[in-house]
Amino acid sequence: TQVFTASATYTDLVTNGVLVESGKWYVTKDHHTGVTGYSADSGAITFVSGGPAGFAIGGAIKFDVSSDVLQNCGNTFALTFDIKLSTLGASSKDHTYNFSLLSEDFRVDSVGYTNNALSTSDWTTVELTFNADQLAELRSTGTDQTLVLLASTPGVAGGNKGVLMSNFKYIPEPGATTLSLLALAGLAVRRRRR
Repeated sequence: TQVFTASATYTDLVTNGVLVESGKWYVTKDHHTGVTGYSADSGAITFVSGGPAGFAIGGAIKFDVSSDVLQNCGNTFALTFDIKLSTLGASSKDHTYNFSLLSEDFRVDSVGYTNNALSTSDWTTVELTFNADQLAELRSTGTDQTLVLLASTPGVAGGNKGVLMSNFKYIPEPGATTLSLLALAGLAVRRRRR
């Protein structure tokens, strides 16, 4: 059984083959590892936190970013997505969800989001941004890069609780087209040359 938590590294997840396929949401829950595919039509990923109390639960997805996108994004490169509580998630207060964006060399952490700060009706935007030095390092190879979005949360006893994750996109957007969930499977959007 593969278990990954907030302390998981790029090497743990990519080099060691925990995340086998790009564009698939891998989760650890109840001491079992599962793989869930998704498409743009599915609406949102559900990241659950039900299971044995104290057992850290992880979810992760890897996706490819073309060198074209990295070279043409100016001085900013970020991944953003929206989260809100699932209906069951609202029943567990003071529970925290943490998100990180990993490259081979860097980890970009967000602050943790607690249930108390989220709602079942309004979406909250999470933004994970590489700083200028990190972006320069990503660009330096001149090749496509594999990035990982890592989510983690401590387990809570009982049934599934959790958050919904949706509307994934790069900032700045490649051209005028946002990257949908399906695009995160590795379909990099290239700017049209006029």
